[in-house]
Amino acid sequence: MSSVIYIHYTGHLVTFGQFIFVALEGLRYQVEWPSGAGLPRLKPTVVPLSRWAIIVTLFFIVSTLNNLALGYRISMPLHIIFRSGGLFANMVMGALILRKRYPLSQVVGVGLVTLGVIWSTLDNASPTSSSSSDASSSTSDFLTGIAILVVAMILSAGMGLLQEVTYKKYGKQWREGLFYTHFLALPFFLFFYNDLLDSAAMYSASPLTPLSTVFERVPVLGSAVTSMLPSFLHTFEVPKLWAFLVLNVLTQ
Repeated sequence: MSSVIYIHYTGHLVTFGQFIFVALEGLRYQVEWPSGAGLPRLKPTVVPLSRWAIIVTLFFIVSTLNNLALGYRISMPLHIIFRSGGLFANMVMGALILRKRYPLSQVVGVGLVTLGVIWSTLDNASPTSSSSSDASSSTSDFLTGIAILVVAMILSAGMGLLQEVTYKKYGKQWREGLFYTHFLALPFFLFFYNDLLDSAAMYSASPLTPLSTVFERVPVLGSAVTSMLPSFLHTFEVPKLWAFLVLNVLTQ
């Protein structure tokens, strides 16, 4: 997927696709069918909707920021590694807000993970361009991306603490939480309406590629999936960026 060129607003389309997929998948667990004639309706929630609304707002902001960071010279490996640094933020906020106490083994473990994140970040910080102006621009983009990830990490830690308090009070309603944190966030994408249209147009204009080539990019299972495709699908071509987006959504 290194050939995909991330532009700032394309992250919104990725997030939108992820949210739609998870909301549709979870809908079947939240719908109840009347015994007689009547339309299906959503089940009453165990957790108040006002609590879900707060969590949804934080969750949407965090997801949007994480995808937005990819447009600022943040590589996918660094993106994944950096998000592991959330352990440190969770521990600090848990100690400050919930007055938690952690055993020394956990503190040492989180400290080592955090050092690894810092090391990876510094290793990726060196500009690859030989031009001084390009190097300066590249460094500026990189620092912007890191700042976005830091904000997302702090908000994510706060959201995690709120979820922990919520589940302690109302029980672990994880299916309800998964559905509502995605379903209630969908109206937020109206703020990115124009960006979504621009992204969709760019994805549709991407080069056509055979489905077999797309599935070969899937780690571990790529060859097995490709071998199971009917012969006519091996030559069936789709816009490359849409294909990669679908693969990204299906792995949520």
